[in-house]
Amino acid sequence: MHYDVVIVGGGITGLTAAYRLTKDAPHLKVALIEASGRLGGKLHTDRVGGFLLEGGADSFLSRKAGGLRLCRELGIDGELIGRLELPHQKSNRAWVKRHGKFHPLPEGLTGLIPTNLDALKTTTLLSDEGKARIAEEPNQPAGDFSADQSVGDFITSRLGREAYENIVEPLMSGIYAADGDQLSILSTFPQLRSVVQKHGSLIGGLSGAMPPPNPDALPPFVSFVDGIGYLITKLIEQIDAVEIHINTSVKSIGRLASGKWQVASEQLELTSDRLIVTTPAHVNAKLLEDVDMNLAQAMGDIPFAGTVLVNVGLNANDLDLPEGYGYVIPKVEQRNVLACTWTSEKWPERAPDGKKSVRVYIGRHGEDDVCAMDDHTLIEMARQELIQTLGLPDNAKQMFVVHRWPKGLAQYNLGHQEVLGTIDNAVANLPGFAIAGASYRGVGIPDCIDSAEAAVKKIFNLPKNQSGF
Repeated sequence: MHYDVVIVGGGITGLTAAYRLTKDAPHLKVALIEASGRLGGKLHTDRVGGFLLEGGADSFLSRKAGGLRLCRELGIDGELIGRLELPHQKSNRAWVKRHGKFHPLPEGLTGLIPTNLDALKTTTLLSDEGKARIAEEPNQPAGDFSADQSVGDFITSRLGREAYENIVEPLMSGIYAADGDQLSILSTFPQLRSVVQKHGSLIGGLSGAMPPPNPDALPPFVSFVDGIGYLITKLIEQIDAVEIHINTSVKSIGRLASGKWQVASEQLELTSDRLIVTTPAHVNAKLLEDVDMNLAQAMGDIPFAGTVLVNVGLNANDLDLPEGYGYVIPKVEQRNVLACTWTSEKWPERAPDGKKSVRVYIGRHGEDDVCAMDDHTLIEMARQELIQTLGLPDNAKQMFVVHRWPKGLAQYNLGHQEVLGTIDNAVANLPGFAIAGASYRGVGIPDCIDSAEAAVKKIFNLPKNQSGF
C-alpha cells in the first residue's frame, strides 16, 4: 500500500502531525501506525470506580504557545480549566519532604528559582548559611559560558548546593525524573543561563523580568474537566481521513532506490513519499539502522528513565491531606518515591463524593529499575509512603492503579546538544523525512505539539513560519 505520508507513532506528537496534514493538505493520503492498542501514548485518562485517573501528565503549561494554539484550532480552548483554588491566598501550594518532615516551598519562586529574598528568611528548607549564600548571588561573577554545564553545577554556582538539593532539584525531578548533576542546562533550562549572561545575576535578572499580573491570563497549568485525555479524543475526531493501524509494531524502516520510504511490520508493508517518525529515540535507534547508521547511533546515545505512576483512591475520612497540591522528595533523601500529589484537591471531579485520590510518582534515572518491579511491590511502596508520610491508617481501604512507563522519559544529559547536532545533520540530508517527539527538544505536551508541526513543515521543505501546502 502506498501513501503520500506515513506517520510512525500515535501519541500526542503523531496525532498532531496527522491533524495538521488533515487540515492543511486534505488531498493527501495519510497513514498512521501505532504499536499499542490505543492512541494517545502517555496521555491516558481512565475512569475506574468513579475516579478519573491520569496515566501520565495531568496538565500542560499555558505559557507555551503550542498547547493553547492547538486547543483553539480544535475549538476546546474555552473548556480549559486551572487547578482548584486553595482556601487561603497564601496557602502552600507544594511541600518538600526533607528529613522526614514537610517544609513549605518558599514564596516567590520563578519557575524553579527562589527570587524573593525576604521569603527565604523564614524558610525551614535552608540553614542560615544556605540563605546567606543565595543572598550573595547578585554579587557572584557571571562565570564562563563557553561550555555546557549540568543543571546541578549551574545552580550550585549561582545559589549554593543547599538551595540546589533542597529546592531546585526536587522540582526539576518532577519534570525529568533525572539526575541533575548529569542534566544539561543548555538542553533543559537554557533561559536561566541567558538571564545570567544578560543581567549578570540569576535572581536580579528573573526579578526584573517578571511581567505585571494579567487578570485575563490563563492559569499556569491547565487541563480539562474530563482529563487530559479529552485533548486526545478531540484530535482523533478530526483525523477521520487518516488510515490508522493500531496494534501494529514497526519492525523496519528503509529507503528504496526510487527515494520512496518503506515501513514494514509483521502485518503489513507500506511505502510513502514522505515519512514522519515520532517514536522515542531508543526505538528509532533500531528502526533507522538501514537508513543511516550514524543517525541510528546518535538516537541510541540518548538515555531514558523508567517511571511509574500509582493512582490511589481512598475514603476521604482516612486521609487528612495538608493544604496544597502535594509534595516532592529531594534526591538526597535516597528514596524511589519522587513525589505525591493530591489529584482530587488539584482538579475538579477527580473523585466521587466521600473519596479522595492521590498520585504517587516512583523512579529516578540511574537508580532502581522500578518498571521491572511487580505490581505488589509498587503498590506496597506507594501504600507505605502514604502511611508513613500522610498518616493513612494501615487497614484503610484503597484502590490502586499502576501505570508503568519503561524508558518513558528522555534524559537531556551533558552532550545532548552534540547528539542533536548529529541527528539534525543526518535528518537534513534525508528528503521527505522528519523526526519529532519528546526525545529531542522538550518533554511537555506543547513541546511535542510544536515538534510535530515543525516535522510536517520539514517534509514539505516549508519555512518554520509558513503554513499550508
